[in-house]
Amino acid sequence: MILIVNIMGVVMSLVGLTFLFKPSLMKKFVSFMKGTKKIYMIGILRLALGVIFILAAPQANYAPVIMAIGILMVSSGILVFGLGLKRATAIMEWFLKMPDSNARLIAIVPILLGVLILFSA
Repeated sequence: MILIVNIMGVVMSLVGLTFLFKPSLMKKFVSFMKGTKKIYMIGILRLALGVIFILAAPQANYAPVIMAIGILMVSSGILVFGLGLKRATAIMEWFLKMPDSNARLIAIVPILLGVLILFSA
């Protein structure tokens, strides 16, 4: 399980770096997901990864950090379903109107989160 957690740390960091240097890719991805039920796939993925993180936490070097990230992932997965398609689409529309500089700032979050996961797992 820790291997999956480490892989997710690397993937998150690489995705964040990609979006940092090419915010247009992040916006294309959001446009692709906008207004469709594909967003629920993201919710399912977050739920599954959150459960994996929670189950792997006891084996991690810093178990509370991995546990907290797992709980946040599960919560965000539930939130995707709680928002519904209409509200999720509105949030995505707001994001798409955002200047690239702000999108780059948002891209820093997965980079830092990925590094935190790698150090904690």
